Amino acid sequence: AGGSEVEPNDNVARASALPLEQLATGLLPDVYDRDVFAVPVDRPGLLRVTLSPPLALDASLAVVDGKGKVIQEVDAGGAGKAELIAGVFVQPPRALLRLRARKARAVDPVGSYRLFAKLSSAAAFEREPNGPKGAATPWPEGLSEVSGYLHPVKDIDNFSLRSEQSRGAPGALLEWRLGAPPAVKAELALVAKGSVIARAVASGGSTAAVQVPQSHSGQALTLRVTALEGASGDKLYRLTRGTTGMSPTPGETSTKKKPEVAPIAPVAPPP
Repeated sequence: AGGSEVEPNDNVARASALPLEQLATGLLPDVYDRDVFAVPVDRPGLLRVTLSPPLALDASLAVVDGKGKVIQEVDAGGAGKAELIAGVFVQPPRALLRLRARKARAVDPVGSYRLFAKLSSAAAFEREPNGPKGAATPWPEGLSEVSGYLHPVKDIDNFSLRSEQSRGAPGALLEWRLGAPPAVKAELALVAKGSVIARAVASGGSTAAVQVPQSHSGQALTLRVTALEGASGDKLYRLTRGTTGMSPTPGETSTKKKPEVAPIAPVAPPP
């Protein structure tokens, strides 16, 4: 069948093959049809999948497990609009995709959709699903920067920090900075035991930063990145780790000596 789906392929056991970086086509003639594809993968990585439907079709795109349970599903566009899974973490020997039409009046019995999948490294990248109901992405050992996509709309990405990763150097506070992608307003929050202890907002390419309070230094924490407005499956956000000077706590005064200022000479009265 070349690059086309092979019916019946409505469940995992009957999945059609979709080799990486090869285009596949198929039909979704009604809301009862399900098209399942198996993507062979030879290494752990991030799978990026694009679904391009014909003009009349409104379809959803999902990654499912070996029993057909949905791991992540996107349906951000309407009829004729592409759907994108920007980067879901997959492992050998295969990843499974499921397509379906969403509305009875938005199907196409003759127009073919196009499906394309690509695998990339997951070393310094978020691992979807890592939202509120999914497992947080562990912050990679030895790395000071991680990237990700805020997609689809209202996407939430969580990163878990081990106790040693939340400890700042003596005399400094550990700081985490979020560089938001263009056209996206995003919030960076630092969470301890389910409660937000610091938050900041970045918009349209700006940067926001949060510091780990001294009272939470050395604790297991979670970094949460939330898309407040907009989304981008093409432009990355960047989350970096650094340090900043420690500010005096309320009620304390700085021990740094203030610079001496020469006294101002009196102004002589006019003659």
